Amino acid sequence: MSDTSQGPGWWLASDGKWYPPEAASPPPPQQPPPQPQQPAPTPVQQPPGAVPAQAPPPGYGAPPPGYAAPVPGYTPPPGPQGGMNGCLKAFLIGLAVLFVGGIIVAAILLFAVGSVVHHASNELQADSKNAAATCAGVTYPDKRSLDHCADKNGEVRDAGLTVTARNLHRVTVTATSTLGSSSTPSSSSSSSTELCADVTLHNRSSDTKAYSGLFWELRPPGGGSQAANLGASGTLGTGTLTPGSDARGTVCFSDPGTTGRYVLIWHPIALSADRGIWLFDVS
Repeated sequence: MSDTSQGPGWWLASDGKWYPPEAASPPPPQQPPPQPQQPAPTPVQQPPGAVPAQAPPPGYGAPPPGYAAPVPGYTPPPGPQGGMNGCLKAFLIGLAVLFVGGIIVAAILLFAVGSVVHHASNELQADSKNAAATCAGVTYPDKRSLDHCADKNGEVRDAGLTVTARNLHRVTVTATSTLGSSSTPSSSSSSSTELCADVTLHNRSSDTKAYSGLFWELRPPGGGSQAANLGASGTLGTGTLTPGSDARGTVCFSDPGTTGRYVLIWHPIALSADRGIWLFDVS
């Protein structure tokens, strides 16, 4: 062994030394220095009762059977958006507007009707204060506390109206009917008697008032009550009175054929206890 070659056959070994030809086997290579030993990790102490962590089962996170793993970079299309579509939303908005509008209209109508009823009620109350005084000393069947008896001119003031009834008298009504065929017609006539009174209504209020022959009835001396015969000779009819206007006509009833005191009754408002009263002696 030498640091330099000494002649033919000398060879250079891996340790940097020259060896003679007779040294067939080179010296073993030098071993690297041993690595320092790393201390073993200290196990983590689990608190009493703690469940030790477990590794996920095999296949955890893999796609279910029959489904391939997603392609890298692939983004699935967005799903359907939740909520209502435009048509349904517009329908619901329109329905809500109609509902609110209906409530507003109903409130306005109720207010208007309430105002009219309140005004009519005030007129009834104002005229009803004098009801008892108008019938003081007057006797007739079925007399009531809210009856308004006619004065010497035949007038009754009630519900914003001034009503006059005069001259209850008998009227003969003749009815003619056609009999037979069109080629040989014949006629037949019949007559009946009715009791009719001449009436006038004047609207002295600031509201429109309704009138009709249906608002009248007649009580004969023998009792009972008769409604007006609208289809007969009565001419009052049915209508409305604007403020300051008048209506005139006759109200007629079937004649029971008796003599004595008749009570003519006028109802100014349906379901009201107020009544107009006229007394007629018919012979």
